[in-house]
Amino acid sequence: MSATHSDVPATRSPLDKHASPVDGDGRRTRATASLVLGIIGLLVTFLISPFIGWILAAFAITFGATARSQARRQGRGTDGRATAGIVLGLISILVGVAVVALVAALA
Repeated sequence: MSATHSDVPATRSPLDKHASPVDGDGRRTRATASLVLGIIGLLVTFLISPFIGWILAAFAITFGATARSQARRQGRGTDGRATAGIVLGLISILVGVAVVALVAALA
């Protein structure tokens, strides 16, 4: 073994000393889920069905609200992904209402 890394076996990589970049502790998974669901909900509202978009938007808003409150409790301020998920969820609901109203008016 070398003198500079006496506690590290010779077969280990220097990268083994660091935590895995994908080994999350779950702090921001709700915020990310909120953002992803908000984006997908908005796309589904436009392209497929406003009713399915509303369901996805409801999940986006719920996950975003819980992520924001969790971030505030832990003293991290607010997470931008959670806020974006909430906003996209609300936009998806409003766009869905407008699409349903437009279809009802044309029928």
